[in-house]
Amino acid sequence: MRNIFYILRQRLDEPGLAFYSLGMDVYENRPVEIVDITDAANRTVKVYFDQLTKLPTRQAFKRRNPDYTDFDTEVTVFSNFRDVGGGVRWPGATVRERNGEKILEVYSDSVVINHGLKDDLFALPGNLKILPQEK
Repeated sequence: MRNIFYILRQRLDEPGLAFYSLGMDVYENRPVEIVDITDAANRTVKVYFDQLTKLPTRQAFKRRNPDYTDFDTEVTVFSNFRDVGGGVRWPGATVRERNGEKILEVYSDSVVINHGLKDDLFALPGNLKILPQEK
């Protein structure tokens, strides 16, 4: 729900989605534009867009930890963007941290976009029973 690529691809026209510019800054020696994206459920993600390429370089959000009732901070850094065909640029490296501890690191040698797959392939049938969310 808070990934910038998911927001731009699936949630962009969602009611209650708001974009707030926080101005410019420098991140890893590159000028960036910082934008807060807030949805109707009051979930906010802070995204750093490179001023030259307009690509997201970093995203961060906080969420309440149900066990300790404090906040967890998750940061995702995108780098090494490459053209993967069809005018799509995709990050070759993605690193995610939670509270400063690395929890995910993904490197891509090659990526194929829209390789003959239709959107309805990923749609769930209407009569499918959905399991309740875990608390």
